[in-house]
Amino acid sequence: MKRSLILLLLILLPACNTSRPAPQAISSPPNPSVSSSPVPSIPPSLIPSLAPSPVPSTSPASKPSPVPSADASTNEPTRAPVQSVAEVLLPVLEMTIELGPADFEQLNSSQPMALDDQADRLYVSLSPSRTVVLDAGTFAPGGEIPAGGTLGVNSVAQRLYVGVPGSYAYQADGTSVITSVELELFDTTNLALLRSLVLSDTSIVPPLVTADPFNNKAYITQIGVTIADATTLDTIGTLSGTFPVPNGLVPNYSAVEAVVIPQQQRLFVSLNNGIPGSNNGNVLAIYDLTSGQVIAQDPERSVSGFAVDETTGEVVSPRSYIDTAAIVKYDAQGRVLRRLDGASGRAQIDPQHNRVYLVEGSDPWCLKVLDRDLNFLGVIDLPGRAARQGFIFDAERDRLLILQNDGKLLVLKGQGQPLGAQRADTAVIPVRHSVLSIQPSPGAEQWFAIFAPDEYTSGYGAAFRSDDAGVTWKFAAGLPAAVTDLKSADRTIYAAVGGNGVTRGYGIWRSDDGGQVWRPSSHGLTDLGITRLAVSPDFARDGILVALSKRGVFRSTNRGATWTSLIDRYALLLKDLTVSFSAIALSPNFAHDDTVLIGHSSGLWRSTDRGETWTAISGGPPATRLAYAPDGSIVFATAYDGVHRSSDGGLTWSNVSTGLDVSNGRLADVQVSDREALVLLTSFDQPGAVYRLPLNETMWQRLPIELDVTALAVLPDGGLLIGTRDGLMKRYP
Repeated sequence: MKRSLILLLLILLPACNTSRPAPQAISSPPNPSVSSSPVPSIPPSLIPSLAPSPVPSTSPASKPSPVPSADASTNEPTRAPVQSVAEVLLPVLEMTIELGPADFEQLNSSQPMALDDQADRLYVSLSPSRTVVLDAGTFAPGGEIPAGGTLGVNSVAQRLYVGVPGSYAYQADGTSVITSVELELFDTTNLALLRSLVLSDTSIVPPLVTADPFNNKAYITQIGVTIADATTLDTIGTLSGTFPVPNGLVPNYSAVEAVVIPQQQRLFVSLNNGIPGSNNGNVLAIYDLTSGQVIAQDPERSVSGFAVDETTGEVVSPRSYIDTAAIVKYDAQGRVLRRLDGASGRAQIDPQHNRVYLVEGSDPWCLKVLDRDLNFLGVIDLPGRAARQGFIFDAERDRLLILQNDGKLLVLKGQGQPLGAQRADTAVIPVRHSVLSIQPSPGAEQWFAIFAPDEYTSGYGAAFRSDDAGVTWKFAAGLPAAVTDLKSADRTIYAAVGGNGVTRGYGIWRSDDGGQVWRPSSHGLTDLGITRLAVSPDFARDGILVALSKRGVFRSTNRGATWTSLIDRYALLLKDLTVSFSAIALSPNFAHDDTVLIGHSSGLWRSTDRGETWTAISGGPPATRLAYAPDGSIVFATAYDGVHRSSDGGLTWSNVSTGLDVSNGRLADVQVSDREALVLLTSFDQPGAVYRLPLNETMWQRLPIELDVTALAVLPDGGLLIGTRDGLMKRYP
């Protein structure tokens, strides 16, 4: 269908073909001598403006609206049903192709690959002076181009656009000379250079080109957006609001990336706000190309690329900024359809299988698979440690192509392996460092523990299980090494795999066979950075789980099959607050009192109807951990200023820290038995220590444990299990 549309366009656009050279066979790299003479620079000030569109508003705005529930109307285009978990097939590595020497530091390209659907060619830039041409099906060499940079293809006009980066050369006297940025135009029928434009002699960032084949226009992003004839690169105009104002006040916007949606005549533009320092960032503006006007904006700074479904007009845009990692889906009008936090990277859309693919991370790199509603489906680790420079999806062949900075091209089959198959017994077993948490199963027949991935990391790690009371440990193959919490419930084990809570989250996973096989259980989550889990004491009957990320609270009433964000239930409590959620506890009498406590950076909230409504507790501590006594009569909370205690279900609190010195330490955990409370106090330069407080006393006492304790758990028989910084597990006493 796609090729039929392209053939129709070739008939409707004769102007694009009349001056085109006759096709020639590609037998060898083109001779640079066929290049035409360089064309003089085009000063932006001399190019007429397409329309007097205003610069995007700089007024503050909130983040996109919360994701609607599954039964809410989103006005999204009709498409095939999303695959169920049982049907999910993940990508699998098909081959690795060596493309030769690469110089991505000098290339400075965000788009070093381009796929020509009409000619069945793949173009890959490896340096500013080298782009290889491959057969898209067989990857057989088809020639080379003596230029490289950012690539764009216009199959209808048979044009390849290469944005060649500039460079700095430093002289002996300390001065520098800049090699100008160029935009080169090639005929894809014979790889002949047709034109070369010098776009800037002050910047070394290569231009990006996105083409509109319906109207034979090219949108060139270099400081701003210039509009040109797609076949000749003759200038037509500029897009107002995309060029910075000379000596203008900040924010002073300049375009850094753009993508056109031809069918809907929309242009999504990433605009740098021009504010120096930590405020610097890219915001989003959506243009109607018929009028040249801005029709929608998203002022949240952190836009880092676009992936487009040209059939529906949907655009997926990853976000990445200091404490932000998210992926946002827009319709062609710029309305937010979905948002998923805890994920970012380079994105591609597979409309045939209703997928969104995301390459993210570093050491290890991974490929996340989402459905079109941004529900997390699975993840595979990518081989090697080289940085990923380019990522495109070949829909015709169901292939994902990932370019590494060592010159290797990874080729993955999109629907290649069942969920979970990629982490079999051959999985690389992580090294076990300090014990981060311990979770005995209810009957203590199994122990689970999270071990830090290195000597510096805390808060998340790799999960291991022991079937012999800690004598031997087996890696929980199938779980990413970013586990933050583990809970057992009615013969099912749930894992929060939230990483650091901001980036590289993997949602919630479950195992129904004692930890042998794991599958994602994250449908409905709008944040993959899940850090804490709580299980209903009446789980066998009600199937309730509550999960926390740093940004939100989620609840499942069907054993984790689907999740609902509770943001609309507590939105009024937020007001102008920006909170970071950190602790959760369900009452042991939850079946009767329906009580949930949540701690966050600004205090404590309480619900007595299973999370439907919430009350802010006056004087409640900003709890980092919460724990009930087994009968529910007492609740303990840890906070930055010590341990707090409540004897009325969390309504009132008192600080009970006598005997604890928290001035040089952090209360990392609290657990309560029917006789006493136990806390773990850690510090930067001292071994971790365990303190106990009998429930009828007021003075904490240090236990005589001569180890550097990093985790603890109260066993069903009342004994204490401790984990240490060197990865050991011991029972005390």
